[in-house]
Amino acid sequence: MEYIQTKNPQHFWGEINNLGPKRSKKIPMQVWSEGEISSDLGKVLKEWEGAFSGLFSRQEENFDHVFCDHILCLKEEYLHSNSDIFLNRDSDRDKVLKAIQAAMVKKK
Repeated sequence: MEYIQTKNPQHFWGEINNLGPKRSKKIPMQVWSEGEISSDLGKVLKEWEGAFSGLFSRQEENFDHVFCDHILCLKEEYLHSNSDIFLNRDSDRDKVLKAIQAAMVKKK
């Protein structure tokens, strides 16, 4: 494990990103098939198709409709409650100006 000491956030996050696996924009053209590594294009594409075909398909048997209905009810209760009175009240002009000035100072 490496020790990083810096006050530069860009350097810090750059070092953090270097810790993980490197990204590749190429699909590996070898797969483990039938007990051996295969570079056959047909086998490679079939393996990748099988691995990703169900990724974005809808799987109803794993979906919890009761939980979803409960969350939707809670959302409706929240939207119709008075819990957001604080957010909807009038803002003080001085507070708004201070917030804008603070944001402008951070941008420099």
